[in-house]
Amino acid sequence: MKFVVALLSNPAILLGLVACIGLIAQKGKTASDVIKGTIKTIVGFAIFQGGGAMITASLQNFNKLFQTGFHIHGVIAAPEAATAAAQTHYGLVVSVVLILGFVFNLIFARITPFKNIFFTGGHSLFFACVLGLILKSYGMSDFWACLLGGAILGFCSGALPELCQPFMRKITGGDQQAIGHFNMIGYALAGCVGLLFKKHADETTENIHFPKFLSLFKDFIIGVAILMLILFYAATLAAGKAYTTKVSGGVH
Repeated sequence: MKFVVALLSNPAILLGLVACIGLIAQKGKTASDVIKGTIKTIVGFAIFQGGGAMITASLQNFNKLFQTGFHIHGVIAAPEAATAAAQTHYGLVVSVVLILGFVFNLIFARITPFKNIFFTGGHSLFFACVLGLILKSYGMSDFWACLLGGAILGFCSGALPELCQPFMRKITGGDQQAIGHFNMIGYALAGCVGLLFKKHADETTENIHFPKFLSLFKDFIIGVAILMLILFYAATLAAGKAYTTKVSGGVH
């Protein structure tokens, strides 16, 4: 029994099991498809966990350098850091909240006017991690943290997209598609602000001609990499050689 609990406490294994069940439930999937889909889910999630841990370590170093160099104390509110911490300490809770969240999403879509089914799994995982951290920090048992977290995740998955649906309807011409993101309050607010500038509705930033060298910032990864490089060097120079050497372990 302990072995089963330990196995299912691993988010990658638990989600792989869910993927396996889902693939089996789809008629027409061969045994090969089920095996490949299950393994890809497990491996992909493991890579995601590794990436989250790597980003967390980098951000912790940046935090140390920045605080020392500029004498500012605070925290870095990065979802990747929270995700890594939640999966490390509350893997079972996060996994169950993620699964129950989708189940509750289907239930709420059935019995409420919010008919949205949330398929953006990455954002659901982020939200499940945050819910797990918050609920467990209040001393809740795993059972109540999973149940309440799943209910909150499921409700938000169905209800929040409605805030942006008037704008999505204008773009897509119908209600067949909604925004699958949990920042809908901010997006809806931005849309309402945009209504104040309706006379510029036909204008677009695509018509603005920037210098060619700025075009590389259209690539999200390149833009973030360059920005973080600048921020790290600013923090490093401010922190000084001695402290930077200590944080880097002597690596240039």
